[in-house]
Amino acid sequence: MCWRPLRDPITWLPVAAHHYRTVSGNIENWTHHTFAPLQLAGTERLSTLILDHEAGVEWLRTEDGTLHILPERSGRGYSSGYSGGGPAALSEIIEQIVESDGYDVSATEPPHTQGRNEKVFAWVSSKAAAHTQELSLTQLKTLCRTGMVG
Repeated sequence: MCWRPLRDPITWLPVAAHHYRTVSGNIENWTHHTFAPLQLAGTERLSTLILDHEAGVEWLRTEDGTLHILPERSGRGYSSGYSGGGPAALSEIIEQIVESDGYDVSATEPPHTQGRNEKVFAWVSSKAAAHTQELSLTQLKTLCRTGMVG
């Protein structure tokens, strides 16, 4: 068993790699632990949002194809497929992304004063959102308008 400190080459966030192997060598496993960034760099624009239901992590891909963990405030995780805090947080950041045309992807308090978009929250809370999928910015805009990704 060993630990190895690393850095994400794009965000420079710390990564701890944990390696486990049995004495006989028949089981070998690497696990990586890191932090989600608080925001996407100011000049980058979200191209797609990836709901990775199997891994329990939300990702984003920028226009240049770079893959990032979706920015997240400490203690505020994202999830989908049920009615609760995780889907509420995910629906808030989807609204923020759409309002900024993909440029504001940050884990700040949402700027909304009129309340959340119930169409977005209903979809994020539904079974339709509870599987791995990649949603384009255009699909996210459609979701905010209609409550469906199209």
